[in-house]
Amino acid sequence: TFAPGAMFNRSLINDISATSVVFATGDASDTRTAVQAFRNTQPYVDIKMYNEIDETTRTGKVTVDVYTYVVPGNSMHTLNVWLVQDGLVGMQASGGSQYTHNHVFCGTLNNSAWGQQIILKARETRRYTFDYKIPEAITVTYGSYEGATFNAILSNMQIVAFVSDFSESDPTACNVYNAAKIPVTTNISPGGIGTPVVSERAPIFSFDGVRMH
Repeated sequence: TFAPGAMFNRSLINDISATSVVFATGDASDTRTAVQAFRNTQPYVDIKMYNEIDETTRTGKVTVDVYTYVVPGNSMHTLNVWLVQDGLVGMQASGGSQYTHNHVFCGTLNNSAWGQQIILKARETRRYTFDYKIPEAITVTYGSYEGATFNAILSNMQIVAFVSDFSESDPTACNVYNAAKIPVTTNISPGGIGTPVVSERAPIFSFDGVRMH
């Protein structure tokens, strides 16, 4: 690995002859070129999120609406819905033991860290709903901090959804087409939609598939 590095939508940047979805940012012109390339890219999908939560019981339901403008090719497409948290203090290489980590992955509301396959159809909205319950504390289940626990502070947590291509073997074939997030403590009910609706329910799982609740 190297730093500093950048990644845009898990995509190869052809304009800078990148061979990996992560590229070195030592040359500022490469970063500007990458930003411009994505500013000129048409939107393929739009994501809207709605969340309803009872903070007393820590149970909620998040609704994700995916609208497709243009179907991005013939690849398999997936929807990932993750729970993340800000403000976790811990060790960071070259950053010391009191480094504040944000956007920390806490679990997935799909049944897999790979997400779930979805069908994209132009000019159609599909709806996915996920019931969840967030525990008071979350235990790390992988890496050097395995077994450690941290408080799950609702006001510091967000739910993130993104639509992407899927490949289990090729990291350059997992382009992200759009993403959205909503604070866990937000209460917004979804309105009705007149196009096909697909409902899904899932508990929270860790990155390696361990059920957390």
